[in-house]
Amino acid sequence: MAWKHADRLASALDLDMSDWWSPTAARYLGAVTKGQILDAVTEGVSPDAADRLTGLRKAEMVEAAEPRLIAARWLPACLRTPGRPLPWVKAAEAGASEGSEAEADAVVDAHDAVEGLGAAEADAEVEVEADVEAEVDAELEAETQSAAV
Repeated sequence: MAWKHADRLASALDLDMSDWWSPTAARYLGAVTKGQILDAVTEGVSPDAADRLTGLRKAEMVEAAEPRLIAARWLPACLRTPGRPLPWVKAAEAGASEGSEAEADAVVDAHDAVEGLGAAEADAEVEVEADVEAEVDAELEAETQSAAV
């Protein structure tokens, strides 16, 4: 019953939970199975990206999947607004899926580079990653709008 009301409210507000929530290790990926992570990457990024994660240990899989799913703005089913287009599907329909996977790989590379830095340098690198993610989001939005026209 509560879900029905929540869905109606989310639809009325045209709520996009990907603006407010991300599938991080702490919030989601650490609590689900490897199979669920692979399903999420298959759906949100691409089957090829999921294939590259197959065989990794869970910690490595989470580390590799997290930035890709965040860049794709993927959401689990319980956070999706009924009737609202899914961000990763809109990107694929606009022909941006190849570019967004390459951009997601760039975010992953930046994330990997942070591991060897000190705390202050890591904070600066995280800001750069946020800027990259914002640029990716802006490019995807522009491509989506130009495809709609």
